[in-house]
Amino acid sequence: KSGVSPLHFDNHFWVDHLPRRYAELHQRPLDEVKAELFRLMEENKGRLEWYCLDFWRDALQVDIVALKREVADRIRVFPHVVAFLQAARARGIRLVLLTNAHRDSLALKLERTERPPL
Repeated sequence: KSGVSPLHFDNHFWVDHLPRRYAELHQRPLDEVKAELFRLMEENKGRLEWYCLDFWRDALQVDIVALKREVADRIRVFPHVVAFLQAARARGIRLVLLTNAHRDSLALKLERTERPPL
């Protein structure tokens, strides 16, 4: 077991990095910014906007993708995933990726985890 959550990157970004950088960029107190951001997140939970980086960019007036790139070193392939996918492919199982991730977020993750074709 790796000890790292599958949401390690995402949780760090939304809970720690974005509030800190937003506070820095807008020269506002971090606790005030966190309260505001978490309220906005709660208001949009369960809605399509929750997953849309364009929505957050416009709502917060910050380049969300650029801020995600600042902590992209936290993106990783989890242990045994590649072996599992290779084993599935070897058994003739068709592999399809379905996600609700925004295209820019997915592109960043694929860029950081690119592997040779299975």
